[in-house]
Amino acid sequence: QANELEKNNQERFQMIGASLLFAAARYNTYLVARANGNKEAFQDKKNEAKEYFIEQFTKMLDDNIADYEANFDKYRG
Repeated sequence: QANELEKNNQERFQMIGASLLFAAARYNTYLVARANGNKEAFQDKKNEAKEYFIEQFTKMLDDNIADYEANFDKYRG
């Protein structure tokens, strides 16, 4: 869907990535809240969850940057 949106929004393509990041942050926050049942448990786990998601995103970003770098001409060609 992001690729389709980009085709129709060339002048604002950066907004698509920002929207996806926001959606992921919102959904993952919901998952943490759902898993912890009440506000106190949510508050107790929020920093642990934040560290986990930052670590996971960093790994995913690093992997994708390395892949794109190795295949730059193929992906951009």
